Amino acid sequence: LGFVFNGRDVCKNSEEIPTVEKTKLENIKSRYTVIGAVGGLIKRKGFDQLVRVLQKDENLFLVLIGDGDEKENLFNLAKNLNVDQRCWFAGYKKNPLGYYHYFDIYGMTSYAEGFPLVLIESAAMKVPAICSDRELFRELFTNDEVSYFKLDDTESLYKSILNIKNNHDRFANNLHSKYTHNFNADKMATGYLDIYTN
Repeated sequence: LGFVFNGRDVCKNSEEIPTVEKTKLENIKSRYTVIGAVGGLIKRKGFDQLVRVLQKDENLFLVLIGDGDEKENLFNLAKNLNVDQRCWFAGYKKNPLGYYHYFDIYGMTSYAEGFPLVLIESAAMKVPAICSDRELFRELFTNDEVSYFKLDDTESLYKSILNIKNNHDRFANNLHSKYTHNFNADKMATGYLDIYTN
């Protein structure tokens, strides 16, 4: 009969983040290119790749929002690589959307995923994304919408980041357009109605 991609309406007027964290993020953003990621801190998410790539460029800062079994390992990795001063493990946030405003790049580094709702949030918030080169993501986004990299290849990941930095507005606009036309709740509802009707 066909299939319908998940959709989501993202409220850009998300709840205000705490003032102390807002001040911290404003300071970070004024000095660095901020790579942000949201999710459970587990191995499958591949967040260690974002920690490792910080060694390639002193102008990069990583903000990780979430909690999980890998938090201590990620913290220790950052410390061992001497990049811990450019990492902020912000912990679990009930509504993380307000933090996206401070991301220059979203880091989608998963080895495996279901439908990537955080990437849809990134698209809705007009934050361009780097993305692990997996079949699921390829089904959803083109090379003009996200910048792909090879898993566990720090050089490939860094080139993907530079690709976004050098073409920031183009990627941001293309990804946001994809969300607007394909991945909002109205589009999902219409798709299901069409299948049901047919």
